[in-house]
Amino acid sequence: GMVLCWVAGFDIIYALQDLEHDRSAGLRSVPARFGWRGAIRAARALHLLALACLVMALTADDRLGVLFTLAIAATAALLLAEHAVLARRGRAGIPMAFFTINGVVSLVIGLLGCADIVLN
Repeated sequence: GMVLCWVAGFDIIYALQDLEHDRSAGLRSVPARFGWRGAIRAARALHLLALACLVMALTADDRLGVLFTLAIAATAALLLAEHAVLARRGRAGIPMAFFTINGVVSLVIGLLGCADIVLN
């Protein structure tokens, strides 16, 4: 669930680059249908759901503890930074938000999640 919501959120962000083309071509992407603001709201909602899924995983699996909790906190901070970059830089912030920040998110969750299980 987390990966589905996280990827859907950042895919919407990436699709913002094609907003005008999608509209002119009659495509029904989320940005074309809801505009920049609506697409950003959808991405934010999906990223909040992704964080909720991480919290549910933490409570459902006894093997996850302090390190995974830190991963959740770091992921929340990174996703917040991603949306702050988009709010400040608009279209120019998409490469940083999409590629850089999401790359770090994947490393944080993967490494700290695995470390938590191995060390417990």
